[in-house]
Amino acid sequence: MSERESRIVSLLSQTLPNKIGRTLGISPETVKWHLKNICGKLGVSSRDEAVARMRDLELGSQSTTGASDTSR
Repeated sequence: MSERESRIVSLLSQTLPNKIGRTLGISPETVKWHLKNICGKLGVSSRDEAVARMRDLELGSQSTTGASDTSR
């Protein structure tokens, strides 16, 4: 996922869905385009599912990192 797409999901998780374009200085159409790509990459069909999936992925990477740290 691109840095811009990750930023958009981050803003979605902060409950700023209607202010994303203004925050990033992009048009609402560009936000929609990014959201379509994000949903495709994550295999989800809504903004809420995208946020939840990203949280799951972040938690998974944190627990994997934590597991490797404890094995040392």
